[in-house]
Amino acid sequence: MNSRSFLGVTLGFFLVLVVESLSLKPPLRAPLRPSAGSRQVLARHSNLFLVRGGDTEEEMTEVPITSGNINNRIMSVLDPSAVTGALVALGTFYSNSLESAPVLTKSVTAAVLFGISDQLAQGLEIQRNRAKTGETSSKPLVAITNKKRSVFSALVGLLYFGPMAHLWYGWIFKTFPGKSMLSILQKAALGQFFFAPPLFCVFFAAALLQNGQFTLTNWISKIRQDLIKGWLGGLGFWPFINYISYGYVPPKYIPLFINVMGLIFNIYVSLIANLKQDKPKTS
Repeated sequence: MNSRSFLGVTLGFFLVLVVESLSLKPPLRAPLRPSAGSRQVLARHSNLFLVRGGDTEEEMTEVPITSGNINNRIMSVLDPSAVTGALVALGTFYSNSLESAPVLTKSVTAAVLFGISDQLAQGLEIQRNRAKTGETSSKPLVAITNKKRSVFSALVGLLYFGPMAHLWYGWIFKTFPGKSMLSILQKAALGQFFFAPPLFCVFFAAALLQNGQFTLTNWISKIRQDLIKGWLGGLGFWPFINYISYGYVPPKYIPLFINVMGLIFNIYVSLIANLKQDKPKTS
């Protein structure tokens, strides 16, 4: 797989995730009734806000606006060649950035995706709590999530994962340069035992810091409580991803690939990192 094809597939996958997440929003309805004149203007220029009936307010009816209608409208005006061109341009820009500033590029990418993962994790937590309590709210999830928590997650990506991934993958490909099955298994095993556990520990520290609860005792307690649980969860996800990344992805793009694939797994990591900690036993 050449570099351009890989970037196109990766960026396309990420865009599909974004579009699909938007399509999960509940249907909206048009909140206002326009005047007869404005109705005609709206009817000429958009099918996202539709009213039917006569010119008087009593004769007008609302038509539901669904995310499906919006997606169809967007796709109808997007030129596939323009989308392809934009993806290629973005891929070229990213590739050039990797050449000129590899650590910064990987760190910023990790920061963005780690922050998004935490927002998604918080959305799941809120929905789960609402299901348990029967609570209902008209506020969108993004309006009630903890932005400070997401900033701390993004900082883990920016200050730890990005630089460490750059060093780790550089070292591991020099040490095990082949793409044989044995070489892939060696790299995957080393990653599971030596790269993943410290990442969990850093996440735990960030969660405690943003809650104002960080002490060395609390951190060690959190590690003892949740590290094995999180690490075992990773065993069901990362071996297959590592097989693809080490076997088929160009080395300089592996951090990007891991970041995009990790968008899902980091939701799990964020949930684990922010589990309520058991209180230390006192004698």
